[in-house]
Amino acid sequence: MLLWYSLCVASLVHLSLASNATLAARPWLDPSLPTEVRLNQLILQLNTTQIYAIVQGDTVLEDEGTGVSTCIGHISGNTTLGIPVIYMSDGPAGVENSLNNVTAFPAPVIYASTWNTTKLYLFGQALGQGHKSKARNVVPSLNINILRSPLWGRAGESFTEDPFLSSRLAVAETFGIQSQNMLACPKHFAAYNQDTNRFGLDPEWIAYDSNVDKRVMHEIYIPAFKASVQEAQAASIMCSYNRLNGYYTCENQWLMDILKKDWGFTGSVVADWYFSDRSTVATANAGLDISMPGGSLESSYGFPAFYGDLLVEVVDNGSVPWTRVVDMVKRLWRPMIEFGVIDEPVTGSLEAVARTQAHLGLAQERQLYLAT
Repeated sequence: MLLWYSLCVASLVHLSLASNATLAARPWLDPSLPTEVRLNQLILQLNTTQIYAIVQGDTVLEDEGTGVSTCIGHISGNTTLGIPVIYMSDGPAGVENSLNNVTAFPAPVIYASTWNTTKLYLFGQALGQGHKSKARNVVPSLNINILRSPLWGRAGESFTEDPFLSSRLAVAETFGIQSQNMLACPKHFAAYNQDTNRFGLDPEWIAYDSNVDKRVMHEIYIPAFKASVQEAQAASIMCSYNRLNGYYTCENQWLMDILKKDWGFTGSVVADWYFSDRSTVATANAGLDISMPGGSLESSYGFPAFYGDLLVEVVDNGSVPWTRVVDMVKRLWRPMIEFGVIDEPVTGSLEAVARTQAHLGLAQERQLYLAT
């Protein structure tokens, strides 16, 4: 008995020493260190090619695959450095992307109609749990745009026409998602309130322009984003398809300065898929951090890979500072470290059963609420 006990103690000591040695060799994985220390240590390990690869989505097929049918956004991890793959998955009302064994929740506007922040927190938790079960770690699902027109095709995904109520609900859902060691990405920043000409028409693809006074922007259209960032520490923000006062939102310097300078946002700005990233120099210098889905779209829409070789070219000629590219990478990985996502391997699978009785109860409860 004594020999068995001694062997167990020796084994535990060996494992502890091995673990400490691993953390000493890879300090960016040491949860006892401050976030910025870990982040800076990680950046030092990345070469130029790796840094450029991180600022746009890729099409590398790993166990979970990529694409709109599996996960909408994908940035490869690095097994040598011990950093996980970044999987982004859509779904304002549950895990989407044609996956089975998930809970189909009522439209978010139904939850918003309760004016109940606790319900929105629980809804956010359920979304985070569902996405995690399907091996995702970033959830770009919170549509917190003001419901200006009931004719908007995405009205059911949004919350309300009231900026204060939308702010309270956005904070609650963001907290709920991120309580599961998942990253929330509220969208679409900003003044995106109609589907008509949201992309524009082929071949020019000129999206509609939202002409909104700055005071109205501050009072109506962006308070929910401000609250998500400053109160709930949202990890990421998605910029929208439309133009705002003449400039596409992802390259709108006024809008990005509010987010990053005025509000102190330290996370990443992600482009909405396919049509929101319209340039290289303007978007990079304004503040877009991650171009999605990445790669060239010239054969489909005439858009090149703005954050591919073109980004390398404009950095080389001095149009975009190299420090700005490094900042893009830091903004992506900072919340991954801060919220512990880097410390958890991506678990779950496409075939995992993400439904639970608690999720079903939450979904049915809201349906019953409408029937009363």
